[in-house]
Amino acid sequence: MKRVFAFLIIISLTFTMGCWDKKEITDLGIVVGLALDKGVKPDREVLATIQIANPKAFLPGGVSGNDEAFWTATGKGFTGRDAVDNMDYRIPKEVYFGQTRLLIIGKDAAQDGILPYLDRIWRSRQVRANMYITIAEGTGKSILEVVMPTFRSSAIAMVNFFSMGNREAILPMTLAEFTHDLSTSKGGAVAPMVATVEQSSVTLEDKKKDGSAPQTILVEKLAVFNSDGKMVGVFNEEETKGLVWILDKIESMLIKVPSPDNEVSEPVALRCTKSKRKTVVKLDEDGLPHFEIQVQADTTVEEYFGEGGELSKKWFLNSLEKRVNICIEQEIMAAIQKGKVLNCDVFLFGEEVKRQHVRAWNSNLKDRWEEIFPLVPVEVKVNSRIFSQGLSGDSPGTIKEE
Repeated sequence: MKRVFAFLIIISLTFTMGCWDKKEITDLGIVVGLALDKGVKPDREVLATIQIANPKAFLPGGVSGNDEAFWTATGKGFTGRDAVDNMDYRIPKEVYFGQTRLLIIGKDAAQDGILPYLDRIWRSRQVRANMYITIAEGTGKSILEVVMPTFRSSAIAMVNFFSMGNREAILPMTLAEFTHDLSTSKGGAVAPMVATVEQSSVTLEDKKKDGSAPQTILVEKLAVFNSDGKMVGVFNEEETKGLVWILDKIESMLIKVPSPDNEVSEPVALRCTKSKRKTVVKLDEDGLPHFEIQVQADTTVEEYFGEGGELSKKWFLNSLEKRVNICIEQEIMAAIQKGKVLNCDVFLFGEEVKRQHVRAWNSNLKDRWEEIFPLVPVEVKVNSRIFSQGLSGDSPGTIKEE
């Protein structure tokens, strides 16, 4: 009897199972990028702009004819949720944020305080914690509306850009990382900045009817936020590199130093692809912390305008390594000085004190860290080595004593 009952249940399930809640991709407005800006009214109006992908762009054959692969829509409201909901009346599809990989916050909104704009993001079940966050020099809306000759979607272009990792003075930041940094002990957070600029190299076909060059996007600098979530300043290229060294997030960094050969005016270019940082915290007699940042960097010579034979001389390589040490030290100290001026511990020094001296942190330093941080002494020690000279006139690894 039990077998007959089980058989009947299986048969009934066979006829009742199905994708009753399925949604076709063509029925969704897939958002690839979201921008939130401060509205023009004096009250708390929010301007939300979304970049939506045409579902045909994801299907075999793609778009054709006059169909656009991506298009933008903008809505206004008293909150971010309200602004997005107001767009539903003009978009004949269900807006879907499950594939959104980029969040852009306008500069005005960031300076007022970014936390209210992130509140709606985190409360959504569709939001991905690994989406990238960036701050627009002007408005996020203007960034998403850029149509580049090289990429039809500015949002996807920036996602691809950030996906390549930490390169030069670029520090990609995900929403999860940014939120974590804001929640650390009396610290702060940073996010890359993006601006619109003219495309420097275009073909005749790419130029507009009026002869002007089309716009493209430029990622440079870092927006600095205090622990309250307000943007209080900007790190330039040198300061950004210094922060990357301190956070030990080097993946590829170009270092240019003056040539030891006085007859060569062009700098020597070296590439660092591997580094190691260690932060040592010591407490003085008054219980105040002193920091020592130790950096080990491995570099390779990428470009030298002098004779190749110089690269095989020991004195030349030693001089290059010393110059690299000075360059890295200057970048790190530039970042620390700016951080102290802004009183934003984006270097996570407070976390290092907490980790290495937890009792002193909890009893004496935690509640006064915003007063102590701008005054803490920091010493930087860099030890670099050139492990590859590249291709030169002499055999690699040949060292001449001179």
